[in-house]
Amino acid sequence: MPTSSPDDEGLWLASLDSQRQVLFLTALSHGLTVAAREAYVPQADAFEHPRLMRNVNEIQHRVAACTLQILYGETNESFVRGMAAWVLRDSVKEFRGSLRWTWNRAKEQLAYLEWRLNNAYALASHADRAANDSVFELET
Repeated sequence: MPTSSPDDEGLWLASLDSQRQVLFLTALSHGLTVAAREAYVPQADAFEHPRLMRNVNEIQHRVAACTLQILYGETNESFVRGMAAWVLRDSVKEFRGSLRWTWNRAKEQLAYLEWRLNNAYALASHADRAANDSVFELET
């Protein structure tokens, strides 16, 4: 799943309904915690890339704020669109590839969650119909 321009990705995010925006931003937030691990010195309490840690923390702060705004029903479309720019354009240049991967992974997770939800509803509908058919057959 190739990433479009930050502007196109921002428009894509803004086009989602609020539930899908929250699902995407939550997946993105989780991915950012993984990306931030690149900043650590292995097996130590130090940072090898403090600029990355600061950058990911700033992005994480905005992702969390955007998610809260959506949940509060106080969505600012410009702020939602801006998430893509923060991750894909305004991040530390050396780590854009990792953050681009994180964005794409969150999109894949959203697609998977949508698939699961659609199939769960389809299965539940089928089960309901089967149960209703059984009840109807028993009553006749």
